[in-house]
Amino acid sequence: MSIVSSITQFWYTRGNILARVLSPLGFAYSFVAESRVQATKPHVGKPVVICIGNFVVGGAGKTPLALSIADRLKRTNLKICFLTRGYLGKEEGPLLVNPLSHTSKDVGDEALILSKSAPTIVSKNRRAGYEIAEKNGFDIIIMDDGFQNPTVHKDISFIAMDAGAGVGNGLVMPAGPLRMRLRAQLPNVSAIITIGDGFGGETVVQRAKRQYNIPRFRAYFEPDESLKSYIGKSVIAYCGIGRPEKFLETLEDVGIKIPRYQFYTDHYAYKDSDAETLLGLSNKLKMPLLTTEKDYVRLPNDDSPLGQLKKRSVTVPIKLIFEDNKELNQMLKMKLGEALKNKKIQNTSDNNKTKAAASNQSIAQKKMPPSKKEDVS
Repeated sequence: MSIVSSITQFWYTRGNILARVLSPLGFAYSFVAESRVQATKPHVGKPVVICIGNFVVGGAGKTPLALSIADRLKRTNLKICFLTRGYLGKEEGPLLVNPLSHTSKDVGDEALILSKSAPTIVSKNRRAGYEIAEKNGFDIIIMDDGFQNPTVHKDISFIAMDAGAGVGNGLVMPAGPLRMRLRAQLPNVSAIITIGDGFGGETVVQRAKRQYNIPRFRAYFEPDESLKSYIGKSVIAYCGIGRPEKFLETLEDVGIKIPRYQFYTDHYAYKDSDAETLLGLSNKLKMPLLTTEKDYVRLPNDDSPLGQLKKRSVTVPIKLIFEDNKELNQMLKMKLGEALKNKKIQNTSDNNKTKAAASNQSIAQKKMPPSKKEDVS
């Protein structure tokens, strides 16, 4: 299977006839999305919002980027949490994820991974999730996805972009992978994080720098040191993520051999038959099974074939390594400082307005003549 499904493979090729045919629909889709943004007044509250988004549909490394930003903020005394819609989870929210009782069927796989790092709120309604975070006293909300959602104001927005794939043919879905036209997205970007190797996103990076002075930071995935024992050995890799070939590249880059692998669709719901196939292959070839954290959390803790697959699978934790780590920290510190200052000024202004309104109401009550009922009494 390719890094994209056969249905949308044309998104990542230039001059495709189908893309041209669908481009009017893409324009209409973007027009509706942009109109919604313009017509919606975003909610502004006390917590600072750091949004981790992308320009296109599909995986781009948002969750690892969100975890990386959270790790940097843990060095401060600020109270942070994640906010995610819980993609493919049945819970509407808003609710606080409990990694001991919730499953991926409840809250989605990303929410379970995020909850291991910091408190995580799942809410299909972004504003409702924000308000819960505010009531619980969080200073910073790291929003995983939701860059194009206009219901909550974002103070800082980081865009994760696959360095090789970029934005594909540069068209809006269904003609291409873009969620909206770039001209509507770029003005709201704080920084672009290109992940991996390749030059597919260079045109976008240069345009962002030229038109809006948006900085770019380079990053790449690195597997956990626990995989050292597999270097030089042959394994069977399987995953159902947005860009599965990235998983193979990460393993191969550290010297792990992958003679057999199996790709599934993004956020794939594994079946017992899948488990039986993978376990049978592992037994036949006498090779261990390696998979991603996202796939691992989607498997149950029971004695079913899927539960057996989980017990036999080795999860591959990955982290995002930045080439310009110091510069990113400086930029984050500056942007966060500005956001916190603006929030303080805004909250002070709101408090003053509240006090003034209360004072005016008190004065008005004093000036009001007593009612006839009060006269009688």
